Amino acid sequence: MLAAGVVIQLLLGLVMDEDGPGADGVLGRVGMELHEIVGMVVLAALLLRWALFPLGYVPHGLGHYFPWFSKARMRDVLGDLTAGLGLAWRDPSKQAHLGGAIQGLLLLLATVLALSGAAMFFSPAKAGASPAIVDVFKEIHEATGSIIWFFLVLHLTATVAHLAAGHRAVLSMFKFTGE
Repeated sequence: MLAAGVVIQLLLGLVMDEDGPGADGVLGRVGMELHEIVGMVVLAALLLRWALFPLGYVPHGLGHYFPWFSKARMRDVLGDLTAGLGLAWRDPSKQAHLGGAIQGLLLLLATVLALSGAAMFFSPAKAGASPAIVDVFKEIHEATGSIIWFFLVLHLTATVAHLAAGHRAVLSMFKFTGE
């Protein structure tokens, strides 16, 4: 659900126009309004997700999402990465270390994206001239969004590669039930 919200935000970012040549257009204005509303919902979902970590709601353990502080976990992540780069596409369930590390990284990036967007949204300078700090938040927001776009394309490419290798387990990510 959280991933869907981030993808919706990325797509809305393509049609919104805050202050460009299409800003007087209905699509640009509606896109901007939806981006702001959905952004607040995504931020709330992200904050809830972070709040659940200390409460023990971590299906595979916290180290699964943030393996960077364990030599053994990083060895597993690098093993998955090496197999993938060598086009030795193993069953995704056997490459869970790399997937978990990427999910953790994307969780951090999505949080930076949402917080920088919220900082711009709640800025008192929103109606007038923007102070330098709002420009900094805007740069962070745009750069982080570009990085997430990169990961989205990479994810889709990996999914297609797994499907081509006959790994149907990747289709489980499109299930919207708890099964």
